[in-house]
Amino acid sequence: MHLLECGGGGDLRLTRDLTDNIPAYAILSHTWGADEDEVTFADIQTGSGKSKKGYKKIQFCREQARKHGLQYFWVDTCSIDKANHTELSEAITSMFRWYRDAAKCYVYLSDVSIHDQDNDSPTKRPWESAFRKSRWFRRGWTLQELLAPRSVEFFSREEQCLGDRNLLDQVIHEITNIPLSALHGTPMSDFSDQEKMRWVAGRETKKIEDRAYCLLGIFGVFMYLNYGEGDHAFDRLEKEIRGSSKPSQKYNIPFSLRGVPVIDKFADRPTDLADLGKGLHPQRGSRQCQKLFVLSGMGGMGKTQLAAQFARLNHTKYSAVFWLDGSSSDKLKQSIASAATRIPVGQIPEAMRTAVAGEGVDLEAVVEHFLSWLSLPDNDCWLLVIDNVDREYRAQDIQPGAYDVTRYFPQADHGSILVTTRLSELEQYGTTGRKLKNVDDDLAKAIFCQWCPRKFDEDQGAQLLRLLSGLPLALTQAASYIHQTGITFPQYINLYNSRWKDLMQSQEKDGASLPRYNHSIWTTWMISFDAVRRTNEAAANLLFFWAFLDNRELWYGLFEGINSRSQVTSLASPLQEIYEDEVAFNSAIRLLLKYCLIEQMENLAGYVVHPVLHQWSRHIQTKEQQVNYVRLAVVTVGSAVPSDSERDSWVTQRRLLGHAECCLHWIIDDWVDILNMEDRAGKDVAGYDNNLQDILDATRQLGDLYLGQGKLEEAEDMYERALRGQEKALGPENIWTLNTVNNLAILYGHQGKLEEAEEMYERALRGKKKALGPEHIWTLNTVNNLGNLYFDQGKLEEAEEMYKRALRGKEKVLGPEHISTLTTVNNLAVLYEDQGKLKEAEEMYKRALRGREKALGLEHMSTLTTVNNLGSLYHNQGKLTEAEEMFERALRGREKALGPEHMSTLTTVNNLAILYHLQSKPAEAKEMFERALRGYEKALQSDNLHSLTITYNLGLLYRTQGNTEEARNMFQRALVGRKRILGENHPDTLDSASLLMKLPLLEEERVEERVEERAEERAEERAEERVEERVEERVEERVEERVEEYPRTMSAHHSTRKRDLFKSMLRLQWSRDGHS
Repeated sequence: MHLLECGGGGDLRLTRDLTDNIPAYAILSHTWGADEDEVTFADIQTGSGKSKKGYKKIQFCREQARKHGLQYFWVDTCSIDKANHTELSEAITSMFRWYRDAAKCYVYLSDVSIHDQDNDSPTKRPWESAFRKSRWFRRGWTLQELLAPRSVEFFSREEQCLGDRNLLDQVIHEITNIPLSALHGTPMSDFSDQEKMRWVAGRETKKIEDRAYCLLGIFGVFMYLNYGEGDHAFDRLEKEIRGSSKPSQKYNIPFSLRGVPVIDKFADRPTDLADLGKGLHPQRGSRQCQKLFVLSGMGGMGKTQLAAQFARLNHTKYSAVFWLDGSSSDKLKQSIASAATRIPVGQIPEAMRTAVAGEGVDLEAVVEHFLSWLSLPDNDCWLLVIDNVDREYRAQDIQPGAYDVTRYFPQADHGSILVTTRLSELEQYGTTGRKLKNVDDDLAKAIFCQWCPRKFDEDQGAQLLRLLSGLPLALTQAASYIHQTGITFPQYINLYNSRWKDLMQSQEKDGASLPRYNHSIWTTWMISFDAVRRTNEAAANLLFFWAFLDNRELWYGLFEGINSRSQVTSLASPLQEIYEDEVAFNSAIRLLLKYCLIEQMENLAGYVVHPVLHQWSRHIQTKEQQVNYVRLAVVTVGSAVPSDSERDSWVTQRRLLGHAECCLHWIIDDWVDILNMEDRAGKDVAGYDNNLQDILDATRQLGDLYLGQGKLEEAEDMYERALRGQEKALGPENIWTLNTVNNLAILYGHQGKLEEAEEMYERALRGKKKALGPEHIWTLNTVNNLGNLYFDQGKLEEAEEMYKRALRGKEKVLGPEHISTLTTVNNLAVLYEDQGKLKEAEEMYKRALRGREKALGLEHMSTLTTVNNLGSLYHNQGKLTEAEEMFERALRGREKALGPEHMSTLTTVNNLAILYHLQSKPAEAKEMFERALRGYEKALQSDNLHSLTITYNLGLLYRTQGNTEEARNMFQRALVGRKRILGENHPDTLDSASLLMKLPLLEEERVEERVEERAEERAEERAEERVEERVEERVEERVEERVEEYPRTMSAHHSTRKRDLFKSMLRLQWSRDGHS
């Protein structure tokens, strides 16, 4: 609501829209004059309206409020923005409450004067006849303004007080036929609907719909406003009244907060409260049936407080509200005995009604009589709240105090029952229910601000809210702690991240949690977790293990890699059963779901755990458990990384990425411990050798995952850590060490570190030949990769020799259609295309494409690699329509699977840009080139071969457009970078230098025309003439060389070279495959 406040100089101003912490205020009741005479919301905002007749009423209210020591007041004409439909609707539905909560209500009667004379009855007060005839008593809206406020005072138009409601009660009763008890404050709920309808008779409103809307507060109902519906509004009102009508008062029991853990800082949760109302409110006039609402969710979600707030706000809709403690069977029986004392005398045996829990009291008998009373046929409008039903009754041997809550449901088919629980299986008993989940950002902020009233910093606060992920208890506890200690948001975030356990225990000790609430973050989940651990220890261990993975998306497939090892690592012993048996995994998951410790993902593909509970489950472990589960997490995720030859491998890679990020964090933090495991524990540690080898190999596989996702820095970190560990633990010539050497070489190729890559490949090849022989598939993979490197270096003959050698070996060992064989077929096709052997290239591409589509599917990344390359071939053959079709297919697939910024995606973006250029679409070409350049510079260092190729292409585009300066900048940048990476004599370096040298000549060609026109004037400048002669000769040579430009290619994973078959300048990008 907007209140009026008197500002400096006597001017009035409106407050902001107040929703809480509303100061004491006075309120005006009056009858409206002509609309144009009333002061409006806009008038107050603009400081106008003082000349209007209605301004006098506002001045009157202000002065009366001032006399009573009130700074604020409210007047309906100007305190509501009627141009805002939402605000108007909220105001009308809140009007009864606003009048009820006002400190003073002043009724201004403009048609009553103290000078009026009543000649008919000298015993009456002079103004009484006018008072009885006042139109104020005939207006619809003034009924609630008479009955709702705690204090009502009447004033004449001369602003003289005529008396208050108590003094004038008899006169008002005679005028309105409203009982004196109602005028003296008896709740509206104590009067029948028929009687209240009689009070309304004869009252009028300007709008026909307001005849209904003005009665919402009187009848305690809510309905949406719809001006224009006419008499239908009253029909809707009557329907709402029938639905909320109360039963016989025989069973009415005054509302009590006894046992209700109510807090005074509840943040409104309107959607949740509305759902409770729909599921629990009695519906009079229709067949009654018992309503059972199960409010479930993990601990800390605010179930108890939501239920308590619902009871507080809606108790008038029920004949009685009982709050029972359902945390154990004994506490439930004791709270029933306490509730029975509130039942009216004579309705149950007095011994049962007055029994108190203690020795010698038959609590079972009290429970039986209590439930029987609730089942009486005409006692059908009660609300029973059973809070904290968190113990599984089928597990009484491990959960003392557990019970079957359904035994405590009255058997009659009426009444309303609300159960709060962490047991998801109780949802099956409810006629309706709701599982509470994380609150949204707006509600999270509201909860936080209730407990920490300091100014909310939007940037820092948003970071904190994300950290707590909408968990009400965590929000409340954090806000209370920050408020009590005075620390800043960043300080709390730092403590949360670095000293979580100490912070939570400190908050537990210092009471920075909910008053009258028995649990903090540190303790709230312990009951549920202990029940899980006693029932199925493997399920508890799964939660411990999960603490070192990403909190999102756990699924059984994550364990298939480690389970497929010939000997499952001894690290996995706490989860051996779950790793080896999907049924055991499902049983553990069902148990965690049952206690609301985890949730199923919406797409049903996996499971998630709340981030705060995720932290909790990590910090309640011992140090020994933490170290073991860190290592197990690394081995599990690394073992799950799929081979590129698997169908849908990219899907699994993306699912693993979040878990890999966590493993990267733990590896960095725990790496010294891992490398020095032998030093700390000694060789007698069981399974030491296997564990260390598993961890190192898994670290390498994490590098493979990052490489496949284009995250080269992370991949390099993993490979180098794995290599150092393997060289120390296994030796430099061990085959697993050499596999890591091979993969590190692939990475260096991506990064343009060609010398380092060659050194690594040659080391890997020497070692594999010696250990495995020249025809072993791992040896042949490195031969293929070395061919890629030679191609990048422009050593095409050496590259062809490597590819053919690898192909012969693979066809012999694996067969012609094996995925690994097709990899080399694809790479050889790229080479043939570069050499101008287009027919042979096309044959090889189509062979690779057929095989990959058959073995891997149409959308596999390897398939799309060949699709991209075939597009390149069609492009070079001048088949631009077919090329565009291939490029667009490759781009769609790569964007879908890898995302818009993956390097493979950017390869095709570059190729499409070239195609657009040739199709005379310069704007589209420039957009695509710049997208590719941004992506490469983000993924790699700014000076890398991929970026340099795009830079070179942009230079050519700018040159074609006549933008010489931009072209020069691009060529200069490409030249400097290629010299550094490829060397001065590499063909790509020479191309950049050549174009850069020729750019000034293009300027001189234009100068030449001007020079010829001025030849006579400049004849004496012989030096200039000699320059012009040289320019002319070189231009003629250039004209002969220039033909239609076609693009050239390089690898998506490594920069490569293609000969300028058609005197082309633009550089396509090929996709080639290396073997890890």
